[in-house]
Amino acid sequence: MNKLNVSIFIIFAILISTEAIKNFFKQHKHHDWEEEDPTDSNIVKLGQDSINLYNRKYSAHFEFFQVATALKEKYHGMPHYFLEILAFLDSGESGKLIPEVFFSHVFDKKRDEEYHEYGFHVTKNGDAPSYGIWKEKNPTSSKIKKLAKESVNYYNKEHGSKYSLDCVLRAGKEYVNGLAHYFLKILGIKNCGYDGEVCSEIFYSNIYDNGKRLNHKYNFSVDTKGTIPSF
Repeated sequence: MNKLNVSIFIIFAILISTEAIKNFFKQHKHHDWEEEDPTDSNIVKLGQDSINLYNRKYSAHFEFFQVATALKEKYHGMPHYFLEILAFLDSGESGKLIPEVFFSHVFDKKRDEEYHEYGFHVTKNGDAPSYGIWKEKNPTSSKIKKLAKESVNYYNKEHGSKYSLDCVLRAGKEYVNGLAHYFLKILGIKNCGYDGEVCSEIFYSNIYDNGKRLNHKYNFSVDTKGTIPSF
C-alpha cells in the first residue's frame, strides 16, 4: 500500500469512527455499551477474523486494514462486541485500492475468561447496527416450534446430552441490520432415572438468519443461562 493510499485510509478511519461512535451511542442509550481500544491485540484479531470469515463465506479477497470503532456490552449474558472495520480490495489497476467498511457482531459463546468460542455476524455496506423493537411471536406456531427443536438438537450435539423439546415458553423477534433475530425460551426434558423419572431444563436460544430469503439457514447460540429481552 503506497503512502497516498495509507493517508486516505487514515483520514477515512478518523471520519468514519467519529461519526459511527456518535450515531451508535445515540441509537443505543438503553444498552450499556463500553468503548474499547480499537488497537488492542484482541480487538484487532477479532477484526481480522471477521474479514477472513467474510472472505471465506463470499469467496472475496478483502484485506484487513484496521478497526475503526470497537464497542462491547453484555448481551443475554454473553460478551458482545461491535466492530466497524476498514478493509480494502486490490483492483489490479496500477495498485489502486478499493476501500470498504464492514460491520461485525462478535459473540463470545463460552462466557469463560480463559477459553473463548466466538460467533461472528459480518456485513458490509451497512449502517451502525440498530436493535429493532422486539415483537412477541406465537410460541405454538410451526416455525417457532421448528426453531426450538433445532435449538435443543444443537445443544445436544454441543454438550452430548439427550434432551427433547417439550414446549416453547416465550418467543420474540427483532431485526439486526435487516436480518431476523429470534429469541426463544424453551423447556426441554429428558429421562433421568430407571423408574421413568423425567428431568427438565430451561434453554435460552438466540437464532440469527443468515440472510438468504429463499433458503434460510440459521445460526444458533443456545445456553441454559440467559435473560428474556423486553417484548
